[in-house]
Amino acid sequence: MYLPKEDLEWDPNTSEGLQRVKEYQKLILYGIQHGAQKPKSLSKLYEVRQGDKETPSAFYERLCEIARKWTDLDPEDDSNSKFYLICSAADIRKKLEKVEGEDGMTISELLSIAYKLHIPPETAWESQICLLTEKDPNEEMNISEEVLNAVTPLVWASKIPGRAKNVTPVKIELKPGAQPVRKKQHPIKLEAQKGLEPIISSFLEHGLLQECQSECNTPILPVKKPHSSEYRLGFKNSPALFGNVLAKELELWQNDHDAVTLLQYVDDLLIGSDTYEACLEATISLLNFLGLAGYRVSKKKAQIGNKKVHYMGFEITKGQRELSTERKKAICRIAVPTSKKQLRGFLGMAG
Repeated sequence: MYLPKEDLEWDPNTSEGLQRVKEYQKLILYGIQHGAQKPKSLSKLYEVRQGDKETPSAFYERLCEIARKWTDLDPEDDSNSKFYLICSAADIRKKLEKVEGEDGMTISELLSIAYKLHIPPETAWESQICLLTEKDPNEEMNISEEVLNAVTPLVWASKIPGRAKNVTPVKIELKPGAQPVRKKQHPIKLEAQKGLEPIISSFLEHGLLQECQSECNTPILPVKKPHSSEYRLGFKNSPALFGNVLAKELELWQNDHDAVTLLQYVDDLLIGSDTYEACLEATISLLNFLGLAGYRVSKKKAQIGNKKVHYMGFEITKGQRELSTERKKAICRIAVPTSKKQLRGFLGMAG
């Protein structure tokens, strides 16, 4: 930046002199803003979190602004899509992590899925486990007495954790030359200890945990990353492993029930059939199959006997799907797109 060493003799008391001074001030400010080296701080990026009422596209715009301000990363580069995944709202992030190959997805693909998962806070989150067709308005839990009496009580989720009986436990082998992780447990607040105690006791009681002297030793609660308020993600392959195991077991059930269609998305199941009777019969059979195999199903999330089900922001019925009422309202609240990125976000929201 060049600054004159001599007085330019601009008189700010005259209109011409004042105009020159103002233009010069603008040039100096422009030079400072564009000439100074940007501070690099990835921690600023990791501290960003999606707001409860913030749409995926609005959050992405804000994330891009912070990335340009505090880092030299190109936020629109698909290789940096992991930052969107990490900083998304907790419920959206957990669902995105269940999607196979999410690490290699483009930003457009992540935004499209995120819009399907985004539900405004003022609307109720619809059921994520779709077992069949039409709830009985007389039943508080959406499950008729006919179904409750016909299935094993073991299938319903309770304080007793489920455990797949026909599945070999997953064993993770270390890579050649790798050493087991050993890190001391950091201090845990008394409140957290009281919350963990009944969970661990229940797992020990039902054989899901066993006391041992392991060569691996890692903290039971997430640990913050150095110089950041961001917590490490930890082991995130559990949903994919569970989904693969469940899919293999469901093949055995599907072989004996060719008259109905069974769809699976990780732990969400959807049954379709031509008649209500066939659908109800298949539902009872599937619930008994899952219960006897050691799996558990949530009563609150199950949709039994519906001709139309709500799933991932869509209403599905008779081979068709349409945006749910809540999704339509959310789309109507979006401002008119004025850029390519905003248009991309709008199209993702609209499916």
